[in-house]
This record gives sequence, C-alpha cells and structure tokens, in this order.
Amino acid sequence: MEKRTHFKHKLMSMDWSSSEQMWTLSFSVGDGEKEKSVKSRWVVLGTGYYDYDKALPAEIPGLDSFKGQVVHPQFWPKDLDVTGKKVAIIGSGATAISIFPVIAKDVEKVTLVQRSPSYIKTIPNHDSTAEWLKRFLPLSWVVGFLRLQYILMGYLFVTFCQNFPQKARNAIRAEAKEQLPERIDIDPHFDPRYGPWSQRMCLVPDGDFYQALKSGKADIVTGHIETVTQSGIKIKDQPENALDVDIIVTATGLKVMTGGGTKTSIDGKPVRLADKMLWRTSMVQDLPNVLNVFGYANASWTLGADTAAKVMTRLMGYQKKHGYTSATATVTEGNVVKEAKLFDMDSTYLLRGRGEMFKAGDRYPWKARQGYPLDYARSAYGSLNDNMVFA
Repeated sequence: MEKRTHFKHKLMSMDWSSSEQMWTLSFSVGDGEKEKSVKSRWVVLGTGYYDYDKALPAEIPGLDSFKGQVVHPQFWPKDLDVTGKKVAIIGSGATAISIFPVIAKDVEKVTLVQRSPSYIKTIPNHDSTAEWLKRFLPLSWVVGFLRLQYILMGYLFVTFCQNFPQKARNAIRAEAKEQLPERIDIDPHFDPRYGPWSQRMCLVPDGDFYQALKSGKADIVTGHIETVTQSGIKIKDQPENALDVDIIVTATGLKVMTGGGTKTSIDGKPVRLADKMLWRTSMVQDLPNVLNVFGYANASWTLGADTAAKVMTRLMGYQKKHGYTSATATVTEGNVVKEAKLFDMDSTYLLRGRGEMFKAGDRYPWKARQGYPLDYARSAYGSLNDNMVFA
C-alpha cells in the first residue's frame, strides 16, 4: 500500500477530457518546488470539508492585545508546554471538550470559556461485553456483532433525541449533574439553548471531562467575552469571573472548504465544486467519475465512507459490464430539484461556511443522508440509472 501512496503531494487542479474520458490531475510536490501530473479514470475526494491551511478567524474582541500565547488547535505547536501555566480554552465543541481533560493534567489551571453550552455525554472507553464474547465466539462473529450493535444503538439514540427532545435533554442533564463536583452548578454551564443533535453532541470517554472538573485544576465559565486584555479575559456582566491566563486556545471552529480548494474544470471550462449537489451524498453532480467521501454528523464518519464505496464499486462494475467509461450524476431534463442543506445542523462554523460546501437536494437521489440502514440499502440495491448518465 505504501508503494502506491504518494506523500507530500498537494492536488492543485483537475481537468476532465471528454475526448480521452480521463481526468488530468496536477500536483504540487514537496514545498512546491516541483509539479507533477497524473491521468486517472476515476477521482475520489477524501478531503473532508474544511481548510487545512487556514483556520476559521476567531471573532474575539481584544484578542490582538493579548501578550501571552494564542494557539489554534488546527495548528498546535509541537513545542507548546502548558506545564504550570494558566490556560483558557475558548469554545464548547468537540475540539474544546477533547483538549480540556488532556491538558488539565499538567496545567496550573485550565478554564473552558463558552458562549453557549453543548450536550456532553459520557460513554465507556472499554467494552466488557466484547471481552466476554471473545471467550466463547470466533473473533469475526464478535466483531460483526459489535459493529451491528454500535450502529443500531447510535441510530436509535439519535432517533430518540430528535423525536423526544425534551426527554433526551432531561436525561443528558441528569447524567451530567451526577458527575459534576458540588462547586459547579448544572445551570448555566450545561443548559444548551438548542435541542439534542441540532448540533453535534460531545461524547467523552469514561467521563474524562467531568473527572478534570473534579481535579480542582479545571473550571468552566459561561458567558460572552467582553474583551481580552493584555493578561487575561473579561466576561461580560461577570466581573467575578475575570481570568488571568498565560495561554489562550481558540477552539472556535473550522473554516469550511470543498474538495481541498482544488481548481476543477471540464474540457478547460471551470467548475465551482461548492455549487454542486451530491448524488446519494457521494457522486458529484455534473462531474464524470468523481466521488466525494462524506460521512455523518450524528454517527461514525466511516459509515458514510462505507456507503460511498458501495456506490462507486457498483458503478464501476456497471461500466465494465456495459462498456461505459464514465458515469455522471445529472439532474435529468424535466426534473426540478431544489437545493437543501447537506448537514441539518446549525453550528456556527457550518452556518458561516454554508456557501462553501457541497449541496444536497430536496428529493431522492439528491437528498442528504437519511440514516445508515436506509442509506446502505439504497447504495447496495438502489437503481444506478436514476439521474445518472453513462457514456
């Protein structure tokens, strides 16, 4: 596999030739001192949906006046030493919640500064059921059983949250209250202003987030930042919560980008990827043989990769059987498909980057993901000719 992997290659552009029925991909190699081109029948975009070179600008008043060190998690310095330091993490998403318990072990104090809370749910980091099953069943059976269990449990949990939001909210808050130290109140720090799964939920292994709060070296502040000073942070209408810090971590989200910023064209005519919809959340509209790997916002990302791979391999098999060289997802003549959101979530960074992301449609096969069981069934057994043109 390593022999077929080209490291330090950045895709700069790709152009489809209708006469050749091939893509020509141009790469920048190393530090950009060298260029390279490759021809390919198929292109799979496994680029995610954010900018790897630029972070989302943090809109924090007074941040430029801070005399300490400002760190964005996307570009974490290898030599950053938080030992004995006072650290503030600004944000309430998965990145902030993940960093918080890790650095709490070494700092003098770490404070999570959040404008609004997220749902935080504890999950076990070790599955005792798996160990018990391994004693009696073949490993392949155990793996298959656990995979099915995790898929169904996750799907049922999300479905419960979306259909009974108040009951789910109460259950998650009750679980959080049990794990909090007495000095920290459930409100306002764990009182999200949205329903469960309107934004991504933070899952913490073995409750490490709550263990950090119990250590005495970690704290949480909820409110709007009035300003960042030369040596700390002032919270609006909360003078008692003014923070004196050495390091500020801005875990405020990601800058959305489609296809890694690759310039795309067909027969030399430019195409803007972010203007295109995804067929079965996989094939890129109007681009021959281009598949985008896109996962789930409320389940494992790799499940989305499973369905995308199933779509691609079926299309490849169909092409080979019938002698075709290209498959292009196209809104067929006479059909009207309205654009819809690819992620049905209202996280700030997604709202800010909505115009830079692939689109979904308001009807199948252009609709966004419906849930892994249904998506897999459609990917494995659905028609390949619905809004698909072969040539």
